[in-house]
Amino acid sequence: MAFGLQLGLVRDVAFGAAHSALAFALIYVVAAAILVRGRVSSYRVLIECFIALGVGFLTLAVPLALDGEAIGLTWALEGLGAFWVGLRQSRWVPRAFGVLLQGLALLALLASPPAATLMPFANMTFVGLMMLAGSALLLSYWLRDELPHAGTRLGAFYVSMEKHWANPLYLYGFVMTLCAFGSQVILSIRDIDTYDKIWWLSDVLLRTYLLAAVYLIATLVSTWFGRQVNRTMADAPILGILPVLVLTLLVVALESHALLGWGWAFWPLALLVYFALLHRVEFSSTSPALLCMKSWQHVAHAAAVWLICALLADGVWQLILAQGLTATAWATVASLVSATLVLAGLVFWASNQHNTRWPLTPHRLAYLWTAAWPLVVIVFGGAMFCALVSSGQTAPLPYIPLLNPTDLAVALALATLLFWYVRMGPF
Repeated sequence: MAFGLQLGLVRDVAFGAAHSALAFALIYVVAAAILVRGRVSSYRVLIECFIALGVGFLTLAVPLALDGEAIGLTWALEGLGAFWVGLRQSRWVPRAFGVLLQGLALLALLASPPAATLMPFANMTFVGLMMLAGSALLLSYWLRDELPHAGTRLGAFYVSMEKHWANPLYLYGFVMTLCAFGSQVILSIRDIDTYDKIWWLSDVLLRTYLLAAVYLIATLVSTWFGRQVNRTMADAPILGILPVLVLTLLVVALESHALLGWGWAFWPLALLVYFALLHRVEFSSTSPALLCMKSWQHVAHAAAVWLICALLADGVWQLILAQGLTATAWATVASLVSATLVLAGLVFWASNQHNTRWPLTPHRLAYLWTAAWPLVVIVFGGAMFCALVSSGQTAPLPYIPLLNPTDLAVALALATLLFWYVRMGPF
């Protein structure tokens, strides 16, 4: 009641409401401190009420004085502190309040429009999101074991729910980390006329690759962290690697060619990370996320081959366009020969039974059958297309029946299909 009257008195004073809320918080905190120093056990409930009122008025002072991003940052810190107090005192109410403040901090950040800036990482958007991420990850670490409480029925009910929050909070912290770094790629500059002022944000393809790289690096760090602290949920982001790479390839293909721009540097490193994480999946038996992934790991290895084939096909088509061969038989010949050589190389490598190293063991069929059969269909269809539709005119070479590039490409394709069929026999 007194605070409501106070707001009426200071409504015309700059920051009057915020200063009033801060003063009320100070009064209650000081009163609680005085009672604590008196060491009177009968005042315990009153002390807790004073602390709750003090924290409440302090929380209220934040939105009265700051903007959305600053509110989110302050509430994230305050919630972390409240949870730590509840952890040290074995009390569930401060811990519940701390988790609640993390949610309010996220809402405050979402409600505030991100500000454009020419200083990547040195802005409130990045700091606020990283504070949310750090708070969530720390809360997840504190909740790795069931925390004590005062023994009340309500406290036991809260702890029964709290013990399930460690994994969701970790994933929430991971997502906030992605948002923090991703925002610097997307939102650091909102005026297109100023893109040339920061070289690493000056290209659409580069921004796409940076966003994908953020996910790859964050996943690597997460898996490393999981090994250090024995957190199985830290491996869960591995499940998103393949969708991220496929989406990146689609976006890049719509904009340009996959191997142009920064593609020559991104894709080899991305595939290296992908296989390293598949290796992590293969030799981890404790993570529920990785146990789930093992059920479709056969497809995950085959998908890596398809991704490589898509990149090679894009590169071949880029060369055809560069040489102006799209209207000639050379386009179909080059495409068919390229697909044939890829299939032949895959079959020769995967069918070598003397090679018992990973990933052929235990995923040989994933490469020899699952990964190969789409290539078999493409090579067979390409051979039929060349034989029935292609003009066979590959100037400046003369047309010689059975010895022209088109017929030789078809023969090579059919021979490779037979080679695949024979090598599949023992398996």
